[in-house]
Amino acid sequence: MQAVQQSSSSFEALFAAAVGLEGAAYSSLDIASEINEEALEMVPEVIQAVPEDDTPPTVGEQYKALWVRYRNALENWANEQCEIRSEERRILNRHHNEYMRAFEDMTSYDVRRTLESRAAEIRKMMVWTAEKVFAPEGVSLKIDGYDIHERFRSDEDNIDAFDPVAIWSYLEQKYGGDFGEKLAWQQVARGFKSKFNLDEGDKVVIKNGYIVLERSVWLDDFDKKQYKKNRLAFGCVESISQSLNVLSEIARWSDRIALSHDLHRLNRTFSDRTYEVQSRAKHPAGDNGEVIIVTYTSRFEFLIRQDFAEQLQVFLGTYLEIEP
Repeated sequence: MQAVQQSSSSFEALFAAAVGLEGAAYSSLDIASEINEEALEMVPEVIQAVPEDDTPPTVGEQYKALWVRYRNALENWANEQCEIRSEERRILNRHHNEYMRAFEDMTSYDVRRTLESRAAEIRKMMVWTAEKVFAPEGVSLKIDGYDIHERFRSDEDNIDAFDPVAIWSYLEQKYGGDFGEKLAWQQVARGFKSKFNLDEGDKVVIKNGYIVLERSVWLDDFDKKQYKKNRLAFGCVESISQSLNVLSEIARWSDRIALSHDLHRLNRTFSDRTYEVQSRAKHPAGDNGEVIIVTYTSRFEFLIRQDFAEQLQVFLGTYLEIEP
C-alpha cells in the first residue's frame, strides 16, 4: 500500500473519524525476488538468448489465426453449398419449384452476415480476456465494450478490415501495466461507496470495536405467503452478493486472504435459494471475526473490526476519486 493523502470528501472524513485515523499512511511492501547472478553467469549465452520466433503469440494473433481459418472454411462451405443446390436444380429439372428444396443457397450476403456475427463475438471475447488479464489477481475489471465496438466495427461494410491483432494491441496499450490494475481498484472503491450508501450523511456507528454498516434487504413475497419461509428476493440476493464481492476484493488488497475467501463462502450461502434469513443470526468471516454479518429480516449488519476498518479507509483514500 502506498502512502496517500487524506481525502477531503465528507464520506471519507466521516469514516476516518469513526475508525480514529488521523492522517495515517501506509508504506508499500517491497516484494522483490533476489536473482543468483553467479548461477546466471554460468549459463551459456546461447541458452540465455531467447529467439524472437519463440515469443508466444498474443491473444490478438491467436484470434487472427482462428478468424482467417474460420473465414476460409465458411467461404469454401458456401461455394460447396451453392454447387449442391445447383445439382439439386438439375435433378428436379422441369419439376423445379423454388419453394421445394432439400438444400439452401448460401449467398455472399449470408456469408457476410455470418462473418459479422462471429467478428462481434471475437471482439467480446477479447474484451472479456483483457478484463481477466489486466486486473489484479482475484479482482474484477470492467472495460467499456462500447468503446471497443465503436473503434473496431465489424459490420458488413468493413468486415474485410476486421483485425483482432489491432483490437488486442489497443486493449494492451490502454489497460495493460499499472493502469488496468489501478482502474480495477478504483472500480472496487466506487462499488463499495455505492453499495453501502455511506455518502448520504448517515452517522457511522461503532459497537464493541466494530464499525457497523447496514444494508437493507427485502424478502420474496411469494415464498413468505405460500411457504412461510423468509427467503431473500432475487434482486436482493444480487445486491448483497455485490456488497460481499467488493468487501472480499478490499480484503485481498489488504492481504487478508482468509477473510476474502470467507466472504466468498458467505456469498454462496446467501445466494443459495434454499437459504432462509434468521433474525439475529451471526456469520463471522476472517481470523477471529474480522467481519461479522448479522442478519435480520429487514436489514443485514456488516460489522467491520477496527483494524480492517482502518485499512479500508486507507484503501478508499487511495482509490476513491474525489467528486467535485
